[in-house]
Amino acid sequence: MLAFNYVALAVQIIIACELKIIVRSNQDYGPLLLSPCIFLIIYSFPISWLESPKAYLKKEKEKIEIIMNLVKLASHH
Repeated sequence: MLAFNYVALAVQIIIACELKIIVRSNQDYGPLLLSPCIFLIIYSFPISWLESPKAYLKKEKEKIEIIMNLVKLASHH
């Protein structure tokens, strides 16, 4: 699964690079460049989770605890 994610990521990077070249010559293709960029942003989540799910979950738990502490502090004021 992780190998598939890296292949898909590589393909999207190639598409984004090729679209940059195409967009320079024809601005009508500009919105197409948005698609691989969004894909790259969204795809960073599953790749990071597949590489180290425990570390990822630990970081997320720490973030949630920090947010909960901030909410508690804000509610006391």
